[in-house]
Amino acid sequence: MKMKHLKGTWADEEQYSPPQRKTCGDDDTRDDNYDNCWSNLDVTDFIHPEHGGTIYIQLTSNLRSQIKSECKREGFGVYTKFEVSHSRMPTPSPTVPPAPPDLLSFDLNPQVWGFLAVVVALLTLGLGIFLTFLRKGSKAVEIPIPKTGFIMLFIGAEAVTTTVLLVDLLRSKYEDWGVVIAVMRLLHTVVALFILATIYGSKKLQAWSGLVDLLDRKHMGFNPKVYAAASICCLFDIKAFILLPWRDAEFTRQCFGVAPNMLMFRTVELTTIFTGMITIGSQIPYLMGEPFNGNTIFFYVNIGMATIKMVVALLAFCVAAGGLVECKTAQVEEDKDIELADVIPNPMHQEHEEIQKEIQKQVKDVREEMREREKALREVMQKQQQEMQQMQKQQQEMMQQMQNFKSL
Repeated sequence: MKMKHLKGTWADEEQYSPPQRKTCGDDDTRDDNYDNCWSNLDVTDFIHPEHGGTIYIQLTSNLRSQIKSECKREGFGVYTKFEVSHSRMPTPSPTVPPAPPDLLSFDLNPQVWGFLAVVVALLTLGLGIFLTFLRKGSKAVEIPIPKTGFIMLFIGAEAVTTTVLLVDLLRSKYEDWGVVIAVMRLLHTVVALFILATIYGSKKLQAWSGLVDLLDRKHMGFNPKVYAAASICCLFDIKAFILLPWRDAEFTRQCFGVAPNMLMFRTVELTTIFTGMITIGSQIPYLMGEPFNGNTIFFYVNIGMATIKMVVALLAFCVAAGGLVECKTAQVEEDKDIELADVIPNPMHQEHEEIQKEIQKQVKDVREEMREREKALREVMQKQQQEMQQMQKQQQEMMQQMQNFKSL
C-alpha cells in the first residue's frame, strides 16, 4: 500500500501495509465470508486540504507472485477486500503501549492567536507610551516615544508568536529545536532576573552592580505599580529595561535610555544578539521540512522581528559603543538603599497612604488659606500706614500754622 504525501511523493513503507495473517480461518464476526485483518494508520500528513480532505491510496496485491502462499485454499488464491474507515478500529495483537497524554493539547487556531498577538502587542505599547509620559518632570532621562513604542510592540507580539512556534515545534518531529528555543528564552530570563536582583535585592548585590544609584528612586517610589509591571516585562525581553527611570546623564541620553552605564549596555545588546541568532537558526529546519500552513505565518513573523531586533542591537553595539565609552554616567546620590517595597507596595499600607494623601491635601489647603490671609493683612497694614502718614502730615501743618499765629 502506498499513500500520497502533501509534497506529491508516494510513501511506500511497511508501516502503511496491513499486518500479514499466518492462518486463514473463518471469522464468526463477519457475515460476508471474509476474515478480519485491520491496521490503524495515522494519515494526518497525507490529507490534501486543497481537495476537500482527500487521501490518495495505491494498492498492490502480491499473492500471485508467491509460489507457496499460506493464504491459498485448495489451489485457488484467496480473494481480498480492502475497506477504509475514519472510525478507530480495534488494535490487532500484539497491542502497542498507549501513548502518553499530550500536555500541549490546546488548539492552535491561527485567527485566535493572531488576534491575541495584536491585543498583547497593543497593551505593551500602551504601557511603554504611558511610562514615557510619566517620567516627565522627574530626574529620569527622557526617551523618544517611537523607540519605546517599537520595543514594547515587539515584546508583546514576540511573546505570543514564540508561544505558538514552541507548541508547534514540540508537537512535531523537530521538537529538539523547540527545546533549544525554550532553553535560550530561559537563559534570557535568567540574565534579566539577575539584573533585577542587583536592583531590588540585598545591599551586597546593589553595591556590586551600582545600578541602584543610577535610578530615580523617588520617582519609582511614587509610581510603584507601573514600575513593577515594567520590571515584569524585563523578564520577557531584556530590552524592556528602557522603561526603568535611569537618571538623566550624558550616557543615558546618548543611548536613548537603554542602559545607565557601559556594562549594562553591553549586557543588553549582546543578550539580544545571541538570543536572536539562536531563535532564527532553530526555526529554519522546521520551515524547510514542513509545508506552509496557518501556523507557519507565526514563524515568519517571529523571525522578522528577531532579525530587526538583532540588526539594531548589532549596529548599536558596534557603532554607538565607541562613543559611549567616553560619556559620563549619572553622579551617585547620597541615599543608596532601595528595597523591593519601594517599587511593589504592601497592601496593608494602602489605607495609610490614602490617609497621608488626604492630610497632605488638607495641609496644602491650609497653607493657601494662610497665604490669602497674610496677603489681606499686609494690605490692611499698608493702608493703615498710609493713613498714619497722612495724619502726621496734617499735624505738622497745624503746628506750622500755630507757630505763624504766635509770631503775629
